[in-house]
Amino acid sequence: MSPELAARAAAQGGVFTRADAESCGYTLDQVRQRLDTSRWRALRRGIYTTCELWPTDDEVPPVSVDAAACLLVAADAVVSDATAATLHGIALLGRQPRWIRMTRPRAQGGDCYAKRLTVWPAALPAAHVTRAGDLRVTSPARTVIDLARRRGFRDGVVAADSALHQGLTDAAELSSVVRDCTRWPGIVTARAAVAFADAAAESALESLSRIMFVEQDLPMPSLQERVGAYRVDFLWDGRVVGEADGAKKYDGSNPAALLDEKRRQEALEDLGLVVVRWGWDDVVRRPAVTAARIRRALARADQRTA
Repeated sequence: MSPELAARAAAQGGVFTRADAESCGYTLDQVRQRLDTSRWRALRRGIYTTCELWPTDDEVPPVSVDAAACLLVAADAVVSDATAATLHGIALLGRQPRWIRMTRPRAQGGDCYAKRLTVWPAALPAAHVTRAGDLRVTSPARTVIDLARRRGFRDGVVAADSALHQGLTDAAELSSVVRDCTRWPGIVTARAAVAFADAAAESALESLSRIMFVEQDLPMPSLQERVGAYRVDFLWDGRVVGEADGAKKYDGSNPAALLDEKRRQEALEDLGLVVVRWGWDDVVRRPAVTAARIRRALARADQRTA
């Protein structure tokens, strides 16, 4: 790739158009030859990237380069919703959608659907827009609010907890975006998610666990408390420890992890604590059963101190 075309592609998030290539001196035959040999790869009609940025055989390109291509398709839009969350590193429930999500100013028209692309109309105050690398995206706070409005309370809490925990936004900024969107569909849900959010939650499972505690009428524990030499996920009254074990914690990549956790639990129990553990299925599929286990743990702790 010529230096001129490389510079133009870099300024556009790693993508370029056929017109870009032709203006930099490439003939149509040269463009086709590079596509045929996979040196360049077609993202959308007339929009390309290099094999270095899309190196796999996956039919769906990486989110960042696909989003960059979409910004050339909808030049008045910004990347938003779940796609913006992925670019910001904000946790999502479920898999990243294969479609790119974008928002354009309402005055520019209604919903737009193209290949792997959804564009919604909505107001975009300047404070709601930022950049992720070379891409125009909704700010972390606006991204959280949009996820809560469109996907619901659980998704909103997971996203809000994640953004707060990483320092991508703060409670004041989230509340400001809620006020900016006061009359928008779903804003009541977004407001509730912001009010419930807690920067101390370190994972989506911890966020869902906190929701489960409320839904199952359990007392709310403190988060990330230090007990002896350990920091625990949840702690009730200094007597009962709750540990949310994510799916990746014991995936076999670290054989010592399970042994370390057993030693950790023994050390906590030696301090007189009752320890109860749960995973994804316990929270998502068996919340009532999991809540009953926690109640029994609380009851055992009461008996020890009676």
